[in-house]
Amino acid sequence: MYCSAPRAIFERKKGLENHAYAFIHANNIKTRIAELFGDDMQFDVIIGNPPYQMTGGGGGTNDSAIYNLFVGQAKQLDPRYLSMVIPSRWMAGGRGMDEFRKTMLSDQRISHLIDYPNSAQVFPGVDFRYFLA
Repeated sequence: MYCSAPRAIFERKKGLENHAYAFIHANNIKTRIAELFGDDMQFDVIIGNPPYQMTGGGGGTNDSAIYNLFVGQAKQLDPRYLSMVIPSRWMAGGRGMDEFRKTMLSDQRISHLIDYPNSAQVFPGVDFRYFLA
């Protein structure tokens, strides 16, 4: 319902963590956070490197982006500061990122977007084309 993951992929074997996904599998993230931490919980700073994609069966280009869901939920918590390391391919649009791109580029709270065309500048030994921090 939330990230379009098939049940077989989302439900992990006993003993493997999946608590990060609870963050995106909530109708109202503020209510979920209140359930976990109490009504008075307020995040001043959120820093994250969310999972980038969910395997979509065929792998490769069939994988579904989910980092945008983590960014959206984090923004709903209205922190004073939010910093996420995410792929920058959303800036080109398409692939289901049009709405995310529109909301990101029109969000008046965003003060810095830093694009690293060479991922090795930040993640030596990791090869992916572009990412945003």
